[in-house]
Amino acid sequence: MDSLQPPPRGGGTGRPLVCLTLALNYSVSGLEPWSYHAVNLTIHAAGALVLFGIVRRTLQGTRLRGRFGAHASGLAAAVAACWAVHPLQTESVTYIIQRAESLMGLLLLLTLYCVIRGHDSPRRLWWHATAIFCCALGMGSKEGMVIAPIIVLLYDRIFLADSWAELWNQRSGLYTGLAATWLIPVLLVIMNKARGGAVMGFPAVSPWRYAQNQFGAIAHYLRLAVWPDRLCIDYGWQSSTLPRSWILSGAIIIWPLLLATAWALERAPMLGFLGAWFFLTLAPSSS
Repeated sequence: MDSLQPPPRGGGTGRPLVCLTLALNYSVSGLEPWSYHAVNLTIHAAGALVLFGIVRRTLQGTRLRGRFGAHASGLAAAVAACWAVHPLQTESVTYIIQRAESLMGLLLLLTLYCVIRGHDSPRRLWWHATAIFCCALGMGSKEGMVIAPIIVLLYDRIFLADSWAELWNQRSGLYTGLAATWLIPVLLVIMNKARGGAVMGFPAVSPWRYAQNQFGAIAHYLRLAVWPDRLCIDYGWQSSTLPRSWILSGAIIIWPLLLATAWALERAPMLGFLGAWFFLTLAPSSS
């Protein structure tokens, strides 16, 4: 268990679950990378399977069953396969420490999947308890997991519940538990002051410059999702000044997408949910 503790003169990572998996890998193969890669691949494959389950059950749900129910399995398999083999996934699978990202993603998907399964299951309490447990584990994997309760809440209201009143009356305990998991990253930041500085910002970069860079960076993310060429492990934009043309071009792309997402959440909520998930995922690191 000593391997889970930070060095005497260093701060902790604030990601105890990731540290535990790395410690277990070290106990198996030392510094030989095969076991680390095996775990990363397993996490990624599990994420694809859970995504398949989420998409399939969503398409078979009451909102979309009439249009997509007959082809739900095939469509879900196509979505999961595209997600699994997309080049943007390379870093989270092959770069060992990026296990934090893939493990957090898996636990976020598991949290949502458990809530979906619990909606019409006689074992609802068991599924909801499992969702809260997965959410808590995710909070111990990476700080970006803070979006999970919000993602679940939006999904529930858009795809499962007929009203906010129904959602709260039937699942108030679930959301109380999910909200309680927000205490975990707060406590981890307090306990690991060095990590807290990294979470809250980059001292060498002004908030204004960082915010400016995000317009170009997010536009770049969108382009890579469609055409993933010239991939790089670290573009270094946080410490550089992007050309004004890049910032302006990014703003021209991002602001309409944000407004379109807000509009869609009101008028076409199922489509708006996808946009909301995208922007919420980026919010912890791009704000």
